Amino acid sequence: MANCFCKFILKTFCRKKKSQQSFSEKILDDTQEIFNDYKTTSTLIPTVLKAIDGVLNGERKELRHDSVISISRSELDALLDEKMKIMPTLPEESMKIIFRHVNEESRQDLISCLLVDKYWCSNALPLLWNRPFDIVSRDNRHKLVRTYISCLEEEEKCNLNFKLRSFKIKIPFAAKALFKYERYLEEFSYNNLYLSADAGIRKYLSQDFMGHSIHTQTLLIVASLCQLIMRDSTNMTCLLISKFFGKMDLPDKVTFMNSHRSLSNLSKFQFEVQRISENTMSLLQTISKLCTKIQHLEIKLSSYPDRNNEIAIMENFSRIIISQQNLKELLLSGARSVDGIEIILQALESQTESLHSLEFTWMDFTAVNLFPLTKCKSLKHLTVQYCQGLTTESTSLLQAQFSLESLKFGCSPVSYSTQLVLLPIFGKTVKKLIVDLLNQEIIAAILNNCQEIRHLKLENCFIQKPIKIGKLLHGLIKLGKLEIFINVKNGDYENMILNSRDLPKSLECLILECGFTTIQLDDLLKNCKLNSLYINYSNFESSHFRVVAEYAKRTKEMKILGIESDRKWMVGEKEAWELE
Repeated sequence: MANCFCKFILKTFCRKKKSQQSFSEKILDDTQEIFNDYKTTSTLIPTVLKAIDGVLNGERKELRHDSVISISRSELDALLDEKMKIMPTLPEESMKIIFRHVNEESRQDLISCLLVDKYWCSNALPLLWNRPFDIVSRDNRHKLVRTYISCLEEEEKCNLNFKLRSFKIKIPFAAKALFKYERYLEEFSYNNLYLSADAGIRKYLSQDFMGHSIHTQTLLIVASLCQLIMRDSTNMTCLLISKFFGKMDLPDKVTFMNSHRSLSNLSKFQFEVQRISENTMSLLQTISKLCTKIQHLEIKLSSYPDRNNEIAIMENFSRIIISQQNLKELLLSGARSVDGIEIILQALESQTESLHSLEFTWMDFTAVNLFPLTKCKSLKHLTVQYCQGLTTESTSLLQAQFSLESLKFGCSPVSYSTQLVLLPIFGKTVKKLIVDLLNQEIIAAILNNCQEIRHLKLENCFIQKPIKIGKLLHGLIKLGKLEIFINVKNGDYENMILNSRDLPKSLECLILECGFTTIQLDDLLKNCKLNSLYINYSNFESSHFRVVAEYAKRTKEMKILGIESDRKWMVGEKEAWELE
């Protein structure tokens, strides 16, 4: 009886809903709907009737893992009503710490917290939606776009559909979202949003239907969602704009007119410039006017614009730098124009008290005046990678009392003069040094200028023969930590390059993120006395572990052991580990 009554009510509701179709929906009937995974009226009734039968027969519904975070209001209310309210026994601040810890370990585990009760839901939801693109696979990211579309006001949906009508497509007039998901956003990647919208359109439309104007359709949808985010995302602290693809572009300046409440809280801004457009310049001008709290700024020129364009870009970034209250970290990459680089260096004079980290990558310093750097008295960390044009003459003005704590170099085997030039200037106080090339000249420069080094990292390091690395390690009398990192993509450096004779007695911590054989590992650990050993090796085998276990048994100093591997261990292997 109850089953028949429910079916009658459902059919009556659907007929009434169809008769009350709004004018805006009627005029769009000849268009194709995108970003709508929900059933149409024709298929909805059989599906719901089947669900009613299941509920009345006591069947339990399992929620799909990829759809829980955008669950509908009625479904969520029904699920929450079925559960007894669980009052936390810990203080609210303690519960938030626990939620954050779960979030750091596995964001997917937080999804189950949504359905416990309203308290758990309210704590889990902000963590799930502060960086939503991080937890959703690329194949499902269009669903995030669908959810953000449901957060638009009805007027905004109508305006967007009016613009999309010429392409004979429309967005759904779905029910208003249960939560204002955009308000939880903390890190906004424009590229993730754009590419997700683009992928969504391609999913819903055939190639013949979308034609050659998909970039225009994508930009219209993204512009509407950007307006939503710029208006409501008051928790946003990070804005990322990466390399553009194809005809990809930023929305026009109207999109960012009401962005003060979101952009004014930015602490990190990363911008990779590939194609110069009016919209690019407009956004940079907006950032310079609205943002004063940026602490981490990244400027990347991924292509080589002409001199005038580069200067125009650098002038905009210069204004951004000057307008900040407490800029701490700056990364500048790809700059080639002398005038453009000097514009940025001069702007750094406004941040001499706060700036403590500088990174220069793929830059040409030929004829550049480096004097403004002498005023950066708070500088503690410097990275110079794949730069050219630095000579003893051009850096003579840098003979100041820098107190660097860490110094990182990146260079090719045929062009390594940067290290030889900068080590005498910055090396005296350096405690951490990162290099990717060692030869006789570089080792001599390190030993002559960097005797305070306590932490040495060899990062994808190329060692020119017949260099003996032990000469360098034993010459650094304060060396306590050695780190070797070799990217798995670098097949030429597959195996470890050390043996036990190379390790000095002062060494306390060894970090190996590289490939090695069991014999090499056994030889390396033969005579050293470490208190910390960390190994990250994707092909770590049981034979490797036996070597480490034997070393730990005979070494009383060992206090910390960390092993990370992609390999899935068998139960028997784990039991053997525990016995050892």
